[in-house]
Amino acid sequence: MAEGVLVIGEIQDGALVGITQEMLGAARRIADAQGGGLVNLALFGEGAESLAQEGIAAGADLVYTEDNAALNDYLPERWLAAAQTAVDFADPAVVLIGTTTAGRDLAPRLAFRLNTGLAVDILSFEVEGEKVRWTRPCYGGAARAEVVINAMPQIATVRSKSQEPLEPDTSRSGDTIPLAVELPADEREKTLFKEIEEKRRHSARRRRWRRLRRAGPRRGGRRSGGPRIGDALGGPSAPPLGL
Repeated sequence: MAEGVLVIGEIQDGALVGITQEMLGAARRIADAQGGGLVNLALFGEGAESLAQEGIAAGADLVYTEDNAALNDYLPERWLAAAQTAVDFADPAVVLIGTTTAGRDLAPRLAFRLNTGLAVDILSFEVEGEKVRWTRPCYGGAARAEVVINAMPQIATVRSKSQEPLEPDTSRSGDTIPLAVELPADEREKTLFKEIEEKRRHSARRRRWRRLRRAGPRRGGRRSGGPRIGDALGGPSAPPLGL
C-alpha cells in the first residue's frame, strides 16, 4: 500500500537547492497528517551520497541516491528513469517536485509514465485522509483553484518560497540507499549528432550555391553549362525562362 511522501530534490554547485528543504518541510507535515509515513528524498547527480545527511537533517527519513555525473544536468529521459526508479523503491502516496526548470518538465512526464494526476505550482495544501487538497494560482494569479488527485501517487510541483522548511537537526538519523538506475542512451550525444548532421546539410547546400554562382552567365534563364537552380539544390527543376 502506498504511503509516505517522496521528494525529488535537486543539486546545484555541490549543494541542495533551497526548494528541496522547503519540500522536505511540506513532506513532513503531509506524512505526519496522514499517520506518520516516511519522508523519502531522491537525489540525482555527482555528490548525491555526500549530501544525503544534509537531506536527513532537513527532514528526510530515507534518502535514495544516484551518485552519477551523467545526471548532473537535466536530461529528460535520464531523470525520468531515475525518478521512476525512486518511486518504485519508495512506493509513496505523494510525490513532490520543485517548480523549477527541471521540475516543470519532469513532473508531467512522470505523471504520464505512472498514469496518475498532477497538481502544478502549488502554494498550499490540506490533508484529507489519504488525499491531499492542493491549492494553486489560476487566471494569472488573480484567483486560486483547488485540486484533488484521485490516483496514486499524487504528484505536485511546489512553488519556491511557498513552504516553510524545517529547522535543520544534525542529530537526526536516517538511511541512504543507492538506486543503481539503468540510464537510457546519452541524449546529449543524440542531440549533438543531429546538430552535426544539420550543419553538414547546410554546408552542402552552401557549396552547391557556390558552384551555381561560378557556373557562368545566364542564358535564357540558365547559366551556361551549369545546372538549374532546382538541380543544384537537390529539388525540383523549374523550366528555363524565355520559353
